[in-house]
Amino acid sequence: MEIGVTIIIPIYNVESYLEECLNSVVEQTFRELDIIIVDDGSTDNSLAIALEYAKKDKRIFVVTKPNAGQSSARNVGLEMMVGTQLREYITKDKNMASDRVRTFLRTHSFDHNMGEVDIENELPLQRIAHNFVKIQCENINEYIIQELPDRYVHFLDGDDWLSKDCIQKCIDEARARQIDICAHNLVRYFNDEDRFSHEHRFDIPNRLKKFYYKNAIEAIVDSKTYSFVFSVQGIFRAKLLNCYHLRYIHGIYNEDNDFAIILFSLSKKFLFLDFVGYFYRIHSTSSTSLEGASLVQMPVYLKRIYPFFKDYKKTKIYYHCYCVAKSGICIENFFKDCQKTKKENIIRYRSYFRNSLPWHCDILRVPLSIDPLGILELIRRECKNRVLLFFFSMKQILRHPKKIRNITNLIYLLKN
Repeated sequence: MEIGVTIIIPIYNVESYLEECLNSVVEQTFRELDIIIVDDGSTDNSLAIALEYAKKDKRIFVVTKPNAGQSSARNVGLEMMVGTQLREYITKDKNMASDRVRTFLRTHSFDHNMGEVDIENELPLQRIAHNFVKIQCENINEYIIQELPDRYVHFLDGDDWLSKDCIQKCIDEARARQIDICAHNLVRYFNDEDRFSHEHRFDIPNRLKKFYYKNAIEAIVDSKTYSFVFSVQGIFRAKLLNCYHLRYIHGIYNEDNDFAIILFSLSKKFLFLDFVGYFYRIHSTSSTSLEGASLVQMPVYLKRIYPFFKDYKKTKIYYHCYCVAKSGICIENFFKDCQKTKKENIIRYRSYFRNSLPWHCDILRVPLSIDPLGILELIRRECKNRVLLFFFSMKQILRHPKKIRNITNLIYLLKN
């Protein structure tokens, strides 16, 4: 039986762009798709638009949940894939599907012990229709972490779009050559200027030394970078996540980094196809923009710390610093778990992983006299290699001399 494809689309206040996004999906030349739209608590008409598309196309499954960021929305999409016990329960008659679902005990672990969750009584989920559910929690993985089926997954942001043959080109090569991760190129579209640009700084393909690897982790090691982004640039086999119960870290952005590095570490064959499969929209209200935002528009994780800074840009830069550190800690813990479980195929890259956490602790980026999330304490506790921390900090000062104004952050860590 050939491996199927799931497209997961997190949406948050993208009503102006969502139809173009969804049209690019439903009109794919590859037709056998499982399409999951996860509304992350939108306050505009995004959910209504998604439901209209679901009425017309039986391949579409819609989930709505409280706002908690793109990482949590992507995790919901993974748990709702065709082939999971949870999806089977939702789409079938209750009398024909078990209301107890097996679940791993925690994410980011090689421990394969499992428990069970009672969907009716323990999962905050309301089935509104066979293809529409409402989840009343921010983090679904507090309740359930399923063993995922052997399907390819492609993520797509709700304000971006795919080329019509994107999935067809990827799946044909992936099936024929038994590829674990099949990536493609992208172009940027500057919405406010109505302009496309093929120039970008994304790791794929800019940092690739070659287009095919027998072991995907070598693509990252060869790139000589400790930050590696992949999520929307191709398809990967979902079953790869089962080995480490890999999910996105809840409540952070820059979530692509640790997820990609661990995913590539767990994978074998990687292939890059040099065609434009993804159109990456840049606009004043996108998740990557630093333009001003009202408190209503602001993601929930920024709202919680905004009162400390009273400035959107400062709040977002501070939170980004926190997220990068959390991402580095996640990668560090993954490597420690590999050492404990003697994953020699990963341990052999110890020099790469040794440098990863000190690099992620970019403590000179912002002043930390105001530190509501405890970044300094987090780094002090988790990053034991002070020599490498000092080394990477000095490299940052040489590249960006203005960062020396935050040298007190480094002095604090070296003293403690």
